Amino acid sequence: MFSWHMKLRDKSGRVEFTAHDPATGRSWEFDHRDLLSARQARKMAVRPNLIAQFARKAKPGLEASIGVLGLEIRGTAMVSLNGRDRRSMIDPEIDLTRARWGWKSADWIRPLEVELPVQEDEGQSVRAAGGGR
Repeated sequence: MFSWHMKLRDKSGRVEFTAHDPATGRSWEFDHRDLLSARQARKMAVRPNLIAQFARKAKPGLEASIGVLGLEIRGTAMVSLNGRDRRSMIDPEIDLTRARWGWKSADWIRPLEVELPVQEDEGQSVRAAGGGR
């Protein structure tokens, strides 16, 4: 009960959404921050399951406001993990309303293929802790 809690990762990111009409090829950018609190937007930006969930929830309202049915919601998420440069976390061409989340790996989530920067510690080369998706 009285143990220390350690933050084992540092993850930050930014996400942007586009509504796309596949019938005409037209696209509309929209600001998700109009629909979420600042905390919700910050948490969602680094969690692919929440990005897909938001796209599914936002779609009906966007279709009603734009007046187009059958919209695809696409997103661009640039994320930094444990000091790495920002990288694209999700496939920007995928319709997020159809993206599924489960126990298996999801093909719409891009793998993290960048190693952590090497840090020098008292003359010894040490790789920083962390990694994964």
